[in-house]
Amino acid sequence: MAYSGLSVPPGPPLLLLALCLCAGAEPLSPERSLVWGPGLEASITLPVRYFYIQAVDSAGRPLTSSPGSKSFKVTIKALSNKEYIRIHVPDPLDRNDGSFLMRYRMYGRPVYHEYCACPEEDPEVWLETLSCPTKESQISNDFAPFPSIDLKRMLEEVPRRFAEQRGAIVHYTILDNQIYRRSLGKYTDFKMFSDEMLQSLARKVLLPDVEFYINVGDWPVEHRKVNETPGPLPMISWCGSTDSRDIILPTYDITHSTLETLRGVTNDLLSIQGHTGKSIIFLLTTQSHIVYTS
Repeated sequence: MAYSGLSVPPGPPLLLLALCLCAGAEPLSPERSLVWGPGLEASITLPVRYFYIQAVDSAGRPLTSSPGSKSFKVTIKALSNKEYIRIHVPDPLDRNDGSFLMRYRMYGRPVYHEYCACPEEDPEVWLETLSCPTKESQISNDFAPFPSIDLKRMLEEVPRRFAEQRGAIVHYTILDNQIYRRSLGKYTDFKMFSDEMLQSLARKVLLPDVEFYINVGDWPVEHRKVNETPGPLPMISWCGSTDSRDIILPTYDITHSTLETLRGVTNDLLSIQGHTGKSIIFLLTTQSHIVYTS
């Protein structure tokens, strides 16, 4: 759903979004311009909330090129003057296609922020709030070789097969939404990245009681075929290949930069959208035709 002009999204009326036009940005129309994204929903807790602005002219036509990086000024504040709020609101990022990306990081109430230990008790409600898909094909494919999991077998095999040789395995247990871990091997310093990812999730939703192993090394570890006896073990990794059975997570540089956006990193999945540069037109020639592409 998109909103235009001065917008107060549905949900708890705690934050006010003011969208205005900067001088010299005619013929833009702030009243007709569109605003949409998860950062307009108070119930969605993210490390950095964000939403998009589509620039629209006075005739109601969406722009398809940049109207200028300083075209919009966005103010976000608490509706009530009695509410104290700590919030970092940088300038909108110009995506050079007529749209802008607006980011802001919360550090305190009136709505939940990244460091609030305020987990949603019902995981299904949390998934629905974030509009998560009911099925994810990649996850289903990765788990297909493991219709059942023998934890006793994993406790016996994982240290012997992977920890002694690779030395980069971490054994995690989540119990009552508390995270416990045991390092297996000498090269497990990168557990800091899996730690922060799991801790971030535990602050947002009550996680199920579960036990698993994460390979924090640079190479996949499980190369047994599905039809082999004994079969492969469900090892979670940041890396994989066509001949390995590791279950792949987004790599640590993506998860870390997402958690540290607008705080400890300069490049992340949001900020790079403002680094697209100008459109480039290429001239391709053939023997009898000239073809333009952009």
